[in-house]
Amino acid sequence: MSLRDVQLGDISLRVSPAIRWSPEKLTASAGLMQADAETQPGYATGAWVPRPPWQPVDVLRVDRRGGSGRRPRTVGLVSVAADLLERLRSDAHGARSAGSLAHFAAELCAGVSGEWTIATAPRSLSLGRSPPGLATVTRDPVTGAFVGLHVDSFHANYDECRAAVGNRISVNIGTDPRFFLFIPLSFRALFMRAGRPAGRTDVVASFMAANPGQPVLRLRVDPGEAYIAPTESIAHDASSLGAAVEDLHVTGRGVLDPRPC
Repeated sequence: MSLRDVQLGDISLRVSPAIRWSPEKLTASAGLMQADAETQPGYATGAWVPRPPWQPVDVLRVDRRGGSGRRPRTVGLVSVAADLLERLRSDAHGARSAGSLAHFAAELCAGVSGEWTIATAPRSLSLGRSPPGLATVTRDPVTGAFVGLHVDSFHANYDECRAAVGNRISVNIGTDPRFFLFIPLSFRALFMRAGRPAGRTDVVASFMAANPGQPVLRLRVDPGEAYIAPTESIAHDASSLGAAVEDLHVTGRGVLDPRPC
């Protein structure tokens, strides 16, 4: 089965025709819950995580007309050439800084340029490592606590800026699947539903507290695949649940625009 654009909430999921689709590629949680200090230790106070169980999303029943093709509202899933994957794996083990992998950025972008316009290529690529079996993987850089579902704020503090910033490409260079988690609503939709001022990052917690029944989507990213996502515009995280070995991924931030279908 080959997919291009599937509309999920007000987020469009763009799947490369090179991806082999199966029902397990996209699942939805039963809702949201606050991380419990006893059963889910290590989380920051007030962190929100997906509430199991996970159920497959029937993409045949969602709107397949596709979205507007706007970067802040598009999540992509693409494949990486096998030889590039092997070279990324080889060099990543010796990487000591983001600059150590920067020479792969142009080749990585060239591989997806048929489906995404590369307005600004990533200046660097960083290696991420996470233990297997984590419901969410992002930690606070100061405290080390897991933050749960969140929006990034690398560049922007206000919603009108978030619509103009770039996105992230993240390649699974490990040997087990990993998952990209996201709520299929734009940042503007989050603050409108939460009743919070535009651009405030605490809108995510306010939205979740007011909408615990909101499903979180879980996109499976197999080895050699990459997700592209506007992580400053959507609530998200990643997960290594189900993995048996360390989760390894290479990530860069640039400006990649989905080409019209």
